[in-house]
Amino acid sequence: MRVPVILAAVTALAGTLALTACSAPADAAELKPGKYEIKTSVDGPSQLAAMASGQTQTRCMTQAQIDGMRSSLEAKLTAKGSCEAPKFERDGNTMRWTTQCKAGSQSFEQVAELTIEDETRFTSRVSAGGSKAMTLTNKGSRIGECDG
Repeated sequence: MRVPVILAAVTALAGTLALTACSAPADAAELKPGKYEIKTSVDGPSQLAAMASGQTQTRCMTQAQIDGMRSSLEAKLTAKGSCEAPKFERDGNTMRWTTQCKAGSQSFEQVAELTIEDETRFTSRVSAGGSKAMTLTNKGSRIGECDG
């Protein structure tokens, strides 16, 4: 079945996408380091999407991680030849990218967008799967300093 394979591939990138805030131009918002609460929702034609939706996680983001996010995303997407190098474009506080990916024997296009709302909040969306598209949305908010 195609949908679970695509969900698995999209979900595997959720953590990376949640942290993907490439170096911003001087006039664009940039995330502040710290602990972030990230709420995930998944829309799609599958019970697996319903099970993956509604998850919340916390992540510590250091300045070094924020500064290296674009290269980290590119490395994650192209690892093991699973996706082609993404094509990025930036418009103010929003970064978009597309790439062709493979999960098992199936190929699909992945379209993603990250908007940095201000230095403490972001929203990201990843869609994949064509006619059986699934969309993963992350909403992140800074909740304080990192532990330890």
